[in-house]
Amino acid sequence: MRYKTSLVFLSIFLSTPSLCAGIFEILGGQKVGTTSLTFLKIGVDTRSEGMGQTLVSTSRDASGVYFNPANAISSTSGLTFSHILWLADVGYDYLSLVKNFRNSAVALQVSNLSSGYIEETDELHPLGTGRYFRFADNLLSLTYAFRMTDRFAIGVGAKGIMETLAEINSYVFALDIGTIYNVGYRDIKIGMSLLNMGADARPKGKYTVDGISHSYEAYPLPIVYRIGTSGKLFKNLLVAVEMDKPSDNVEAFKIGCEYSLSSFLQLRSGYRFNAKSPGSSGLSFGAGFVLPWYGEGLFVDYAFSEMGYIGDTHRVGVSLKLPQK
Repeated sequence: MRYKTSLVFLSIFLSTPSLCAGIFEILGGQKVGTTSLTFLKIGVDTRSEGMGQTLVSTSRDASGVYFNPANAISSTSGLTFSHILWLADVGYDYLSLVKNFRNSAVALQVSNLSSGYIEETDELHPLGTGRYFRFADNLLSLTYAFRMTDRFAIGVGAKGIMETLAEINSYVFALDIGTIYNVGYRDIKIGMSLLNMGADARPKGKYTVDGISHSYEAYPLPIVYRIGTSGKLFKNLLVAVEMDKPSDNVEAFKIGCEYSLSSFLQLRSGYRFNAKSPGSSGLSFGAGFVLPWYGEGLFVDYAFSEMGYIGDTHRVGVSLKLPQK
């Protein structure tokens, strides 16, 4: 019976991408640049980034809920913090906390992407006007996940998002939903999620052109559908594959692996295929260190991502697993 159930879920996994193709308009790369708040597509988990951003079914710590709300049930209670040295001297900080109960879990996420202060320029002052502005994206999210069976879980997340550009602000509310199924063999898991479902984001206020007042244009959120599976080919080798279908681009396919050299050191590598937007494709690798400390251990992770002609990124993350009662 167990293997029949596994085959059913495997069939669903293989057929879902074609079944869900109608969710979005099939315009592929023609829709690049048509959504707002695209920081929501940046990977925040250092471990998964080293594995090519394959996180929909491979959660280990609190940051897994960012890509699949159901991952909260797979993570032990704890917290995760990561700092990303993003492009153009932009910094991205992320904090997540998970509290796991017997058959349910709750998670809180906070993130901030900021450019710092930038000197203003215009056509009359190309070297600067002496005034400064800043750009920032902020997210606050609350997630709840629960088990429907001992192997199948569902998660739902609600998040508030704010974007600031100089004196212009926009606010939007969005929902995430995801599922995860544990096959029960070689730690094989199948995960699916649909993220960033919400109303279009419209900057508040008005602007004036030739004495006429206009409202700012609204743009949709970058909805992303993810499906993936992971499992251990060998005792110390975890392999994961994933497909992402964003609403503003073509499908991207990812593969990653993690090899445990010992109980204290893991090495990771991954690659993203068919990612058409700049900075979305290329090789990534990383390493993780497990330090015996409070609770189940302190995890320190590093990841490097190749971003093509626009540069490379570095991530550092720290996760703490709390004692389980």
